[in-house]
Amino acid sequence: MYYDRGGAEKQVRMPRVLRSASRHVGAGILGVPSSQAFGDGEAARVWVLAAMWVAAAALGILAASLPQPRQVDRLGELFIALAGGATGIGLWSRISRVPSWAVHVLLAGGVVCVSAAVYLAHGGNQAVAGGYMYLWIVSYAGYFFRPRVAAVHFAFVAAAFLCIVALGGVGRQPGPVAVMVLGTAAGSGVVLNRLAKFLREAAVTDQLTGLSNRNALPRIFEREVAHMKRTGGRLSAALVDLDGLKSVNDTAGHQAGDRLIADAARRWQSALRDVDSLLRHGGDEFVLLMPSCGIEDALAVCERMRVAGEVPCSIGVTEWAPGEELDALLGRADRALYEAKRAGRGRIVLQDRLQAS
Repeated sequence: MYYDRGGAEKQVRMPRVLRSASRHVGAGILGVPSSQAFGDGEAARVWVLAAMWVAAAALGILAASLPQPRQVDRLGELFIALAGGATGIGLWSRISRVPSWAVHVLLAGGVVCVSAAVYLAHGGNQAVAGGYMYLWIVSYAGYFFRPRVAAVHFAFVAAAFLCIVALGGVGRQPGPVAVMVLGTAAGSGVVLNRLAKFLREAAVTDQLTGLSNRNALPRIFEREVAHMKRTGGRLSAALVDLDGLKSVNDTAGHQAGDRLIADAARRWQSALRDVDSLLRHGGDEFVLLMPSCGIEDALAVCERMRVAGEVPCSIGVTEWAPGEELDALLGRADRALYEAKRAGRGRIVLQDRLQAS
């Protein structure tokens, strides 16, 4: 319940952003943190790194406990494995408090530990097998980092392994071993880097319309807010709802409804400015962010968009207040959208003004 400028009491529904709060999930199986719970995947990145350290330590301890050639320094390898296990457990205890730079340092530390373990094998079979531990490091870097950063980590791996080769740490014929270990590591890093890029793009793209989806909304909102703070400009937002989609689905089928959504998105997009961001929020609802645009100009932008579509739509528009969170902004736009639909659909309503156009 709220009051319009005339003091009249208005009854409204619960904002959709509140009804969708369940999208924020907590930790999953084995305590793996979700990116929504901890931010842009940083905690998940640390969790995987900690798991790698612990898994490598477990394998090292197991290998040290098995029969080994006499030249293998089992005590040294056991010490490295125990140190790695302690590092992994320490990371798990500080998952949300590990800075980004520390991840790179710890990954480089992993290279040093693997290299030391390979060298302590003194050319035995374990030296060759240990070399494949580099594969974990390069794969991790390929998945979580940009190509240039991943390439730097691979270069460090290659330099470290070639130093061990030069010291005679992998036997009398190190050439084939170096080619296989480094070649496999490089190939895995490239494949995982491309896969990660595809997955990141798919996670923030609506497959039906090709627009960004609700997963991309927080990042785009933060980007626009940062720009408005730098320039002193204004930012407006709108919630757009296709009118009558349910009746189309019921009478013509969901495929017809999908075609309607895709066509509307394409027409709306063509009517917007290059700087505007149109996202599909889910179902028949879209979000529009309009940077460098006060609410009066936003009305004109939304009117062009409404006219461009063949199917009527209702739009609720509001303007961002400095310091306002995304959910609060969308909540006000949602109330305006509700008033637009209640007023007869196919209308634009400005939040707080509640004047249909």
